Amino acid sequence: MGSNISLATLLPPLSILLSRFNNRQRYDKEFEQALLDMETDSFSFGFDHLPDNIILQIVSYLNSQDCVKASMLCKKWYNVCQDRSLWNKMDFSSKSAISSNVKLKDKDIICLIIRLPVAVVSAIDFSGHCCRSLTNFTLFHIARRCHLLHTLNLSNCKLVTDTGLEIITKNCPFIENLDISSCSAITDEGAIFTARTLRVLKTLNVSGNSWISNLPFFYFARHARRLVNLSFEGCKKVTNVGLQILTKSKTIKHINLRNTVRISSSGLKVFLAKSPSLEGLKLGFGKRSMASIDILNVIPRYCKNLVLLDVQNYKCRNIDENIREIARMNPRLRYLCVRQKLTRLSTETIQNLEKLCPNLSKIEQT
Repeated sequence: MGSNISLATLLPPLSILLSRFNNRQRYDKEFEQALLDMETDSFSFGFDHLPDNIILQIVSYLNSQDCVKASMLCKKWYNVCQDRSLWNKMDFSSKSAISSNVKLKDKDIICLIIRLPVAVVSAIDFSGHCCRSLTNFTLFHIARRCHLLHTLNLSNCKLVTDTGLEIITKNCPFIENLDISSCSAITDEGAIFTARTLRVLKTLNVSGNSWISNLPFFYFARHARRLVNLSFEGCKKVTNVGLQILTKSKTIKHINLRNTVRISSSGLKVFLAKSPSLEGLKLGFGKRSMASIDILNVIPRYCKNLVLLDVQNYKCRNIDENIREIARMNPRLRYLCVRQKLTRLSTETIQNLEKLCPNLSKIEQT
């Protein structure tokens, strides 16, 4: 019976085979065309269909300028790029990739600012080399769009003047951290307006401003009642009078006095005696400094709560004894920096420091 079965009965008709072959060819051509479309227009094919949370994750790796460019791709990406988490901080510092090969002008920053959601930026850092040419015009637009700003770094923005500083402090009253170091066009007038306007100011850096004198310190002590960290390194017009005025402020915990050439040892002693709650102290003894290294003998007498101590350019033979005595009276010390090319702390002193200060995490010597 099996021998009577023909091959034709086991195979499908020829027409069916031909139709299947033609369909397979058609499917292959459609698949090849789809691949070709993906290669020529891959962005619109793939990224348009991504979930919002995936797009947000991708955009989170971009810097501020690239994020604005991404928001121009389509409506969906624009909506995702308006997420507040992307604009908490605008970083144009030297560590940012954007500042490595680019020099930004006012128009570049303004075009970026006006596309941002209103009042979402909380921190802006213009300390990079790319921002050296920024002027008051940029601060004007920031003041209009960033009312909730709490951190602003204008370090080395030498074209920013008192007018720009007044605009930003008047319209952004919640600034807590302000850095105007090396802004050579800012004078006492701008510093005074800042102290009177920013009532929540906690950190202020006016280092390297040669026009800053003793006058703003009266307003720092009187109006900036939340000021904790103050740095006026290299302010050559500040004298013992300004330092004595600061003793009226009971909130200052950290102070940077490096290279303040007109502050003498007697002025430092008075300040330390009236600031028992001081936690951070930075001292520098330059060639023209009126203060002497003898001040290290006074620190353990008045300072009992130091967490940070930074001493540079000292000339003392018994530096090990002074540092050990300071550590003995300040067991909460966490960071110690001793900067002198010709002298280093001995190994025995370092071992003693680790025993006297159990929380000491870093000892830096250069």
